[in-house]
Amino acid sequence: RNLVLGGVAMGSKFILNVLNRIEITNSQAFKTAVYERKPGQGLVTVSNHDSTLDDPTIPCAILPLGFFFSESRHNMNRWVMCAREICHSNPFLSAFFLTGKGLPVDRGGGLEQASLVAVTEQVKQGGWLHVFPEGKVNREPGGPLLPFKWGVGKIICDAAAGGHETPLVLPFYHRNMHNVKQIGRPLLGVGGTVEVWVGEPLRMEDLMHRCKVCDDNIQKQILWNEITNRIKTSIEDLSKQNSSPMQTNHFEK
Repeated sequence: RNLVLGGVAMGSKFILNVLNRIEITNSQAFKTAVYERKPGQGLVTVSNHDSTLDDPTIPCAILPLGFFFSESRHNMNRWVMCAREICHSNPFLSAFFLTGKGLPVDRGGGLEQASLVAVTEQVKQGGWLHVFPEGKVNREPGGPLLPFKWGVGKIICDAAAGGHETPLVLPFYHRNMHNVKQIGRPLLGVGGTVEVWVGEPLRMEDLMHRCKVCDDNIQKQILWNEITNRIKTSIEDLSKQNSSPMQTNHFEK
Protein backbone atom coordinates (compact mmCIF):
# COMPACT_ATOMS: atom_id res chain seq x y z
CA ARG A 1 0.00 0.00 0.00
CA ASN A 2 2.85 2.40 0.77
CA LEU A 3 4.22 1.95 -2.75
CA VAL A 4 0.84 2.44 -4.44
CA LEU A 5 -0.08 5.53 -2.43
CA GLY A 6 3.42 6.97 -2.63
CA GLY A 7 3.77 6.28 -6.34
CA VAL A 8 0.40 7.85 -7.08
CA ALA A 9 1.35 10.87 -4.96
CA MET A 10 4.59 11.29 -6.92
CA GLY A 11 2.69 11.18 -10.21
CA SER A 12 0.10 13.62 -8.89
CA LYS A 13 2.72 16.11 -7.75
CA PHE A 14 4.44 15.86 -11.14
CA ILE A 15 1.15 16.64 -12.92
CA LEU A 16 0.21 19.63 -10.74
CA ASN A 17 3.63 20.99 -9.73
CA VAL A 18 5.75 20.31 -12.82
CA LEU A 19 3.51 19.97 -15.86
CA ASN A 20 1.23 22.64 -14.40
CA ARG A 21 1.12 24.97 -11.42
CA ILE A 22 -1.14 24.82 -8.39
CA GLU A 23 -2.07 27.67 -6.06
CA ILE A 24 -3.58 26.64 -2.73
CA THR A 25 -5.25 29.08 -0.34
CA ASN A 26 -5.54 28.10 3.33
CA SER A 27 -3.70 24.80 2.93
CA GLN A 28 -2.92 24.86 6.65
CA ALA A 29 -6.59 24.22 7.45
CA PHE A 30 -6.38 21.06 5.34
CA LYS A 31 -3.17 19.88 7.02
CA THR A 32 -4.55 20.67 10.48
CA ALA A 33 -7.67 18.62 9.76
CA VAL A 34 -5.60 15.66 8.57
CA TYR A 35 -2.89 15.74 11.26
CA GLU A 36 -4.33 17.48 14.32
CA ARG A 37 -8.00 16.64 14.76
CA LYS A 38 -9.04 15.04 18.03
CA PRO A 39 -8.10 11.37 18.57
CA GLY A 40 -10.87 9.15 17.25
CA GLN A 41 -12.52 11.96 15.29
CA GLY A 42 -13.30 11.15 11.68
CA LEU A 43 -12.69 13.57 8.82
CA VAL A 44 -14.91 14.08 5.77
CA THR A 45 -13.50 16.38 3.09
CA VAL A 46 -15.92 17.51 0.38
CA SER A 47 -15.38 19.32 -2.91
CA ASN A 48 -16.70 20.00 -6.37
CA HIS A 49 -15.93 17.43 -9.07
CA ASP A 50 -14.62 18.76 -12.39
CA SER A 51 -12.19 16.05 -13.52
CA THR A 52 -11.49 12.35 -13.09
CA LEU A 53 -8.13 13.40 -11.62
CA ASP A 54 -9.52 15.68 -8.86
CA ASP A 55 -8.70 12.83 -6.56
CA PRO A 56 -5.94 11.86 -5.99
CA THR A 57 -4.04 14.83 -7.45
CA ILE A 58 -5.32 17.67 -5.26
CA PRO A 59 -4.90 15.98 -1.85
CA CYS A 60 -1.48 14.73 -3.02
CA ALA A 61 -0.47 18.27 -3.98
CA ILE A 62 -1.45 19.64 -0.57
CA LEU A 63 0.18 17.03 1.67
CA PRO A 64 3.89 16.09 1.78
CA LEU A 65 5.13 13.08 -0.16
CA GLY A 66 6.29 11.29 2.96
CA PHE A 67 2.72 11.13 4.25
CA PHE A 68 1.80 8.75 1.43
CA PHE A 69 4.89 6.55 1.59
CA SER A 70 4.41 6.04 5.35
CA GLU A 71 0.80 4.85 5.32
CA SER A 72 1.69 1.60 7.07
CA ARG A 73 2.87 3.61 10.10
CA HIS A 74 -0.11 5.93 10.54
CA ASN A 75 -3.04 4.60 8.45
CA MET A 76 -4.27 8.18 7.93
CA ASN A 77 -4.66 8.38 4.15
CA ARG A 78 -8.07 9.12 2.77
CA TRP A 79 -10.69 6.64 1.66
CA VAL A 80 -12.65 7.50 -1.46
CA MET A 81 -15.51 5.95 -3.42
CA CYS A 82 -15.18 5.41 -7.16
CA ALA A 83 -17.76 4.23 -9.68
CA ARG A 84 -17.47 0.48 -10.15
CA GLU A 85 -17.62 0.72 -13.95
CA ILE A 86 -14.61 3.07 -13.98
CA CYS A 87 -12.30 1.96 -11.18
CA HIS A 88 -13.28 -1.67 -10.66
CA SER A 89 -14.05 -2.86 -14.19
CA ASN A 90 -11.46 -5.67 -14.09
CA PRO A 91 -9.49 -7.55 -11.41
CA PHE A 92 -6.27 -5.59 -11.97
CA LEU A 93 -7.92 -2.18 -11.62
CA SER A 94 -9.94 -3.36 -8.67
CA ALA A 95 -6.85 -4.57 -6.82
CA PHE A 96 -5.02 -1.30 -7.60
CA PHE A 97 -7.82 0.96 -6.37
CA LEU A 98 -8.53 -1.12 -3.28
CA THR A 99 -4.85 -0.93 -2.36
CA GLY A 100 -5.10 2.84 -2.88
CA LYS A 101 -8.10 2.97 -0.50
CA GLY A 102 -10.69 3.41 -3.26
CA LEU A 103 -13.92 1.46 -2.74
CA PRO A 104 -16.39 0.62 -5.52
CA VAL A 105 -19.73 2.39 -5.51
CA ASP A 106 -22.68 1.40 -7.67
CA ARG A 107 -24.48 4.40 -9.13
CA GLY A 108 -28.14 3.99 -8.34
CA GLY A 109 -27.29 1.27 -5.83
CA GLY A 110 -29.00 3.03 -2.95
CA LEU A 111 -27.90 4.37 0.41
CA GLU A 112 -27.44 0.99 2.08
CA GLN A 113 -24.93 -0.47 -0.38
CA ALA A 114 -21.83 -2.06 1.07
CA SER A 115 -19.35 0.71 0.18
CA LEU A 116 -21.38 3.41 1.95
CA VAL A 117 -21.67 1.25 5.04
CA ALA A 118 -17.91 0.54 4.91
CA VAL A 119 -16.83 4.18 4.60
CA THR A 120 -19.23 5.19 7.38
CA GLU A 121 -17.51 2.67 9.64
CA GLN A 122 -14.12 4.11 8.66
CA VAL A 123 -15.26 7.61 9.64
CA LYS A 124 -16.71 6.29 12.91
CA GLN A 125 -13.29 4.83 13.73
CA GLY A 126 -11.55 8.15 13.10
CA GLY A 127 -10.64 7.70 9.44
CA TRP A 128 -10.58 10.22 6.61
CA LEU A 129 -13.06 10.03 3.75
CA HIS A 130 -13.17 12.28 0.69
CA VAL A 131 -16.56 12.69 -1.00
CA PHE A 132 -17.68 14.31 -4.24
CA PRO A 133 -21.29 15.09 -3.32
CA GLU A 134 -22.18 15.84 -6.95
CA GLY A 135 -21.76 12.13 -7.56
CA LYS A 136 -20.15 12.52 -10.98
CA VAL A 137 -17.91 14.84 -12.97
CA ASN A 138 -19.60 18.14 -13.77
CA ARG A 139 -19.66 18.59 -17.56
CA GLU A 140 -19.90 22.37 -17.11
CA PRO A 141 -16.95 23.17 -14.80
CA GLY A 142 -17.00 26.70 -13.47
CA GLY A 143 -20.78 26.75 -13.77
CA PRO A 144 -23.40 25.83 -11.18
CA LEU A 145 -22.74 22.81 -9.03
CA LEU A 146 -24.73 19.70 -9.85
CA PRO A 147 -27.41 18.62 -7.35
CA PHE A 148 -25.73 17.07 -4.33
CA LYS A 149 -26.49 13.46 -3.42
CA TRP A 150 -27.67 13.20 0.16
CA GLY A 151 -25.58 10.09 0.73
CA VAL A 152 -22.88 12.40 2.11
CA GLY A 153 -25.36 13.66 4.71
CA LYS A 154 -26.24 10.10 5.67
CA ILE A 155 -22.58 9.10 6.06
CA ILE A 156 -21.86 12.06 8.34
CA CYS A 157 -25.05 11.64 10.36
CA ASP A 158 -24.63 7.89 10.81
CA ALA A 159 -20.97 8.34 11.76
CA ALA A 160 -21.98 10.74 14.55
CA ALA A 161 -24.74 8.50 15.91
CA GLY A 162 -24.40 5.96 18.68
CA GLY A 163 -22.10 8.00 20.89
CA HIS A 164 -19.32 8.35 18.32
CA GLU A 165 -17.26 11.52 17.96
CA THR A 166 -18.80 14.04 15.56
CA PRO A 167 -16.81 13.99 12.29
CA LEU A 168 -14.92 17.06 11.16
CA VAL A 169 -16.29 18.24 7.80
CA LEU A 170 -13.94 20.33 5.66
CA PRO A 171 -14.99 21.83 2.29
CA PHE A 172 -12.72 22.98 -0.50
CA TYR A 173 -13.32 24.32 -3.98
CA HIS A 174 -11.02 24.04 -6.97
CA ARG A 175 -10.89 25.51 -10.45
CA ASN A 176 -9.31 24.49 -13.78
CA MET A 177 -8.83 20.78 -13.07
CA HIS A 178 -10.98 20.06 -16.12
CA ASN A 179 -8.17 21.47 -18.25
CA VAL A 180 -5.64 19.12 -16.68
CA LYS A 181 -7.74 16.11 -17.62
CA GLN A 182 -10.78 16.57 -19.79
CA ILE A 183 -13.35 13.85 -20.22
CA GLY A 184 -12.74 12.05 -23.50
CA ARG A 185 -9.24 13.51 -23.98
CA PRO A 186 -6.41 11.05 -23.35
CA LEU A 187 -3.62 13.64 -23.12
CA LEU A 188 -3.02 15.77 -20.05
CA GLY A 189 -3.15 19.56 -20.26
CA VAL A 190 0.08 21.35 -19.35
CA GLY A 191 1.25 24.89 -18.60
CA GLY A 192 -1.81 26.07 -16.71
CA THR A 193 -2.75 26.95 -13.16
CA VAL A 194 -5.08 25.05 -10.87
CA GLU A 195 -6.54 27.05 -8.00
CA VAL A 196 -7.71 25.51 -4.74
CA TRP A 197 -9.46 27.27 -1.86
CA VAL A 198 -9.76 25.38 1.41
CA GLY A 199 -12.55 26.48 3.71
CA GLU A 200 -12.83 26.19 7.48
CA PRO A 201 -14.41 23.20 9.23
CA LEU A 202 -18.19 23.45 9.09
CA ARG A 203 -20.16 24.28 12.21
CA MET A 204 -22.91 21.68 12.33
CA GLU A 205 -23.37 21.08 16.06
CA ASP A 206 -27.12 21.69 15.78
CA LEU A 207 -27.55 19.03 13.11
CA MET A 208 -25.11 16.59 14.71
CA HIS A 209 -26.99 16.75 18.02
CA ARG A 210 -30.15 15.74 16.20
CA CYS A 211 -28.28 12.88 14.49
CA LYS A 212 -27.31 11.48 17.88
CA VAL A 213 -30.87 11.38 19.21
CA CYS A 214 -33.04 10.89 16.13
CA ASP A 215 -34.57 7.42 15.63
CA ASP A 216 -37.35 8.28 13.18
CA ASN A 217 -36.57 7.30 9.59
CA ILE A 218 -38.43 10.22 8.01
CA GLN A 219 -36.76 12.72 10.33
CA LYS A 220 -33.39 11.14 9.55
CA GLN A 221 -33.90 11.70 5.84
CA ILE A 222 -34.73 15.34 6.52
CA LEU A 223 -31.52 15.59 8.54
CA TRP A 224 -29.42 14.02 5.77
CA ASN A 225 -30.84 16.57 3.35
CA GLU A 226 -30.13 19.49 5.69
CA ILE A 227 -26.53 18.37 6.20
CA THR A 228 -26.06 17.97 2.45
CA ASN A 229 -27.53 21.42 1.76
CA ARG A 230 -25.21 23.03 4.32
CA ILE A 231 -22.22 21.38 2.63
CA LYS A 232 -23.37 22.56 -0.79
CA THR A 233 -23.81 26.11 0.48
CA SER A 234 -20.27 26.10 1.90
CA ILE A 235 -18.75 25.03 -1.42
CA GLU A 236 -20.89 27.54 -3.33
CA ASP A 237 -19.70 30.27 -0.96
CA LEU A 238 -16.06 29.36 -1.62
CA SER A 239 -16.77 29.52 -5.33
CA LYS A 240 -18.45 32.92 -5.15
CA GLN A 241 -15.84 34.43 -2.85
CA ASN A 242 -13.06 33.45 -5.22
CA SER A 243 -14.54 34.04 -8.66
CA SER A 244 -11.92 35.49 -10.99
CA PRO A 245 -11.00 35.72 -14.66
CA MET A 246 -8.94 32.56 -14.18
CA GLN A 247 -12.22 30.67 -14.37
CA THR A 248 -11.68 30.43 -18.11
CA ASN A 249 -7.95 29.73 -17.89
CA HIS A 250 -6.70 27.78 -20.92
CA PHE A 251 -3.86 25.29 -20.74
CA GLU A 252 -1.16 25.12 -23.37
CA LYS A 253 -0.14 21.95 -25.15
